[in-house]
Amino acid sequence: MKKTLYFLIFIIFLLLNLSTCEEIFTASPFSGLDRDPSDFDLDRKIEYAEQALASGNLTYIEKAFDALDAENSTDSEICLLTAKCANELAGMPEIYAAMYDSESEYYLGDIDFNNVDDMNELNDFANSLDKNYLTPAASYYIDADADNASMNATDYFFAGLCELFDTSTSTTTKSLTDGDMRTDPATNDRVEAAYVLLEISEAMLSEGDVKAGLDSFTTTLQTYYTDGTW
Repeated sequence: MKKTLYFLIFIIFLLLNLSTCEEIFTASPFSGLDRDPSDFDLDRKIEYAEQALASGNLTYIEKAFDALDAENSTDSEICLLTAKCANELAGMPEIYAAMYDSESEYYLGDIDFNNVDDMNELNDFANSLDKNYLTPAASYYIDADADNASMNATDYFFAGLCELFDTSTSTTTKSLTDGDMRTDPATNDRVEAAYVLLEISEAMLSEGDVKAGLDSFTTTLQTYYTDGTW
């Protein structure tokens, strides 16, 4: 009788372990992202947003952004997380990826602000971005930086370009080469803010194409807008 009982216990134990193993190997790490996070508490919204960004799925990232944006939080880390979501949705990662390839048409190290063709290409990229997300991305990055969020070189890179491109597309008449961008104090202040953020990013990077390209870009940006007076 005891042998039978022990055998049954062993079988049950084995089945339970096999079931657990099957769940581990078949469950997707992002399977929970199909849920609507809008009614989650803040901690769960943060967790959802982090997982959404890790998944790279824009549908999930949009849900995460909407949920965090509705919080109207002033916490620096939440602002940074919200900015990252908006940045992805705006379409900014394309230009970051290009920074690793000096042969890319968007390699910032080759941009000359006095070259019409270069600026037309950069303006075209800026205008291809989704303003519904570019504007909040710029705003949330600025708030995150102002409140000393834990930002790395990539965060500062995106923060600077979001601020610059959002400024240049703020109206249908503005572009990066528009004279108003230099003479309007409000606009010029935003360009200066973008320059400072990009300078921080460049300073945090190791030597290489990205650092060299960003250094070249910030130098020409400063020269074009201020003649070196910042």
